[in-house]
Amino acid sequence: MKTNESTHSPNVGVIVSNMLNSLEELSRNCRHLRFIRDDKMIRTESDVPYGVFNSVYGNLNTEQPDLPDEVQLIASSYRARGQRANWMTFSEQEDEILHQSLLANHFVHAGSLTGMELPLDQQEIAIPSVEGLAVSEVLESKQLEQFRQMKLSLHAPGDVTAVPISDFLTDSSSPKLRRYLGIMDEKPVATLITFSDGDIVGFYSVATSESYRSRGIGSAMMAHALREAQVAGMKLAVLQSTPMGLDVYSKLGFQQKLTLRIHASSF
Repeated sequence: MKTNESTHSPNVGVIVSNMLNSLEELSRNCRHLRFIRDDKMIRTESDVPYGVFNSVYGNLNTEQPDLPDEVQLIASSYRARGQRANWMTFSEQEDEILHQSLLANHFVHAGSLTGMELPLDQQEIAIPSVEGLAVSEVLESKQLEQFRQMKLSLHAPGDVTAVPISDFLTDSSSPKLRRYLGIMDEKPVATLITFSDGDIVGFYSVATSESYRSRGIGSAMMAHALREAQVAGMKLAVLQSTPMGLDVYSKLGFQQKLTLRIHASSF
């Protein structure tokens, strides 16, 4: 995957590489999608109509004269399978040449994520007290099934993506992945996944049941996992935040480092 390296600070690359490596690790045993990495880009393909499963990640080499044709070729491969696709770009500044090529091929801006980081060296992590909440790592099959059921509960009845997404998040047994479960009122109410790559730990799939939100459960889950990452020797924590999560992560000490722009196909 070719990017404009000159516009990236070192930790921009760390945030993106952890995200992509975690995606690859989660997809290894998942029958619902293919993870493809070649010398031009990284992408996923699936028959499931879910953005993460049908996405292109990265900035193509904008110096090539046939860039619009290259984007069109990639878009056509998804269209031929009857799937809409997302194209995610990441940099400290928008790449105007690629942006125009995406527009010419019917990709429109559909939202953004914010890449964030938190140095863990000598960082003091305070775990908020949430009455009745028990946080633990998923180590047993019963816990993994609770994790799966919690993920399924976040989808509307009849949502065809529910089972594939929950399988994607639970099928891999990689030691680089750690899953956490929050239990309250004797039922699972929150989940979180971490992915360790060297001394970098990424945080993903942070979710709380709708009826248990705004109680500080997400912050407590994060703080618990951050503390365990410190004990394990991790030096830097990274994540990608939706606009809704920015305030939560900022209060934990995470700093904004880059924008990840999502372009959705309109064909």
